[in-house]
Amino acid sequence: MPLLENVEVVRFLSEEFGVRFAVDDFGTGYSSLKTVIDLADSGLIEVLKIDGELVRGITTSEKSRKIVKMIASMSKNLNTKTVAEFVEKPEITALIREVGINYGQGYALGKPQPIDQLLS
Repeated sequence: MPLLENVEVVRFLSEEFGVRFAVDDFGTGYSSLKTVIDLADSGLIEVLKIDGELVRGITTSEKSRKIVKMIASMSKNLNTKTVAEFVEKPEITALIREVGINYGQGYALGKPQPIDQLLS
């Protein structure tokens, strides 16, 4: 069962342990818009990680570009941050900056590396 389907578990973990959450693959799947808004308003989630398929499509699909832009705007209004997955081309990097995405991950930004190499 996806965590967002059981908001009480999210609230308990936050209250008991001070945990905050990120919503992965936002824009598809189980991430109910109302639940995400409620959790963001409660301060329980801090990051919306935008589904990689939407991000990949922003260079070729006006619909994908509009959805990513809408997510960036919504996230700003909810005081959460955004992460774009699958940033694999310089054009995608430029577009996510243009629409106001906070962070990106993907080969256009750097190859995955072991944590000890990143910290050295």
